[in-house]
Amino acid sequence: DGYYEIYNYGQLCWFAALVNGDTSRARIPSQDEQANAIVMADIDCAADWESIGKNTEYSGTFDGNGFVIRDLNADVKKGDEAQPLFDYIGKSAKVQNVILANAYVYQPSAERSGILSNFNNGTISKCVVAESEIYADSASYDVAGITAYNVQDDGVEGVIEYSAVIDTLFKRLGDSGSAAAVSDFNCGNIYSCYSYDCTFENVNEIGPI
Repeated sequence: DGYYEIYNYGQLCWFAALVNGDTSRARIPSQDEQANAIVMADIDCAADWESIGKNTEYSGTFDGNGFVIRDLNADVKKGDEAQPLFDYIGKSAKVQNVILANAYVYQPSAERSGILSNFNNGTISKCVVAESEIYADSASYDVAGITAYNVQDDGVEGVIEYSAVIDTLFKRLGDSGSAAAVSDFNCGNIYSCYSYDCTFENVNEIGPI
């Protein structure tokens, strides 16, 4: 039916390599930014994660199918980019029904980062980030739960709908930047989203959602 079925962390990493065209991380036929995937079981992650849509735009449909992706964590170092589940969700992409639990995103260099994604120009629908943490290693970096940038590009506005961030920690090294549970920088549309029981440490400006 045109969807890759994902049952475990190895298959999730293979799918990321397929989208990113990264032959150093997996044997792939050829890069496919438009690949579709559906999660078929709860997934326990390991270290060494690299985001789907890294250095490219993801343009397919990713359906979390209501299963839980746990313990997403990237072993990034100072000067590297943060590695949420997605880096760039492109204008024709749809990410839906994803549940991230106990994710940890470390943001050592980028201006803004999120837990589900860094950039969204597509549609994020019915996604949940729960019991997770994002840490910015600078006073000037900003953080968010669903996406850092909900962007507008070529007349297309990113959409975030029916999504939530629950019991999540937003922590920063300094106190001069901002944080938001859903999106820190919004030039698109956000519908029917909410946050609950989130904690903000060393943040001087908290977004409205």
